[in-house]
Amino acid sequence: MDPENHDLILIDGTLAYLNDLGIDPEEVLSLIVAYVLKSPQTGEFRRNSFVQIWLSLSINTIDGMRLFLLEKENTMETSVDEFEPFYQFVFEFVRGSDSRIKVISSEEAIIYWQMLLDKRFPKSTERLQQWYEFVQETKKSITRDSWNMFFKFLVQVIEKDPSSLSGYDEASAWPSLVDEYIEWLEESGKLQKGDDMSLIF
Repeated sequence: MDPENHDLILIDGTLAYLNDLGIDPEEVLSLIVAYVLKSPQTGEFRRNSFVQIWLSLSINTIDGMRLFLLEKENTMETSVDEFEPFYQFVFEFVRGSDSRIKVISSEEAIIYWQMLLDKRFPKSTERLQQWYEFVQETKKSITRDSWNMFFKFLVQVIEKDPSSLSGYDEASAWPSLVDEYIEWLEESGKLQKGDDMSLIF
């Protein structure tokens, strides 16, 4: 607890709570905890929200909380509609509560993309690894729009046709980072140019 703000549960309290739940801070389930409890940033909860949310769900035991969180995780694994708001939340969570900060670093983005997407979208593994490589090379900070729209690109284009990315249309309103990714794939020989797009191993 923050001695200057009794409504805040900080990093030590957060780690103790995750330990009670049997959740590793490095796993996706820890992010789901933050999402469910509306954590404003890493290692921080608001005590009032924490209490009110669990009360509203009629859950008051550690076992009940863990079961609810596991069920939430299972639902997200099978429903893109359930997963997407959580994915969008993670950007805000990583960015933090300082409204002056508008972006997250490419390094942070890659770490969280790997946590969130690699197991969730195994069909797109090759393209995801190429995306991480591209983002790492560009070293550009990631905006909220780039973060959110990449997920739509993943679902609407990569997942549907990871080999040729046939659903990609350069005239569509993708963020410039996605367009640059396609150009990078073509220039590096990982995607054939034009209409005859295909994955090159």
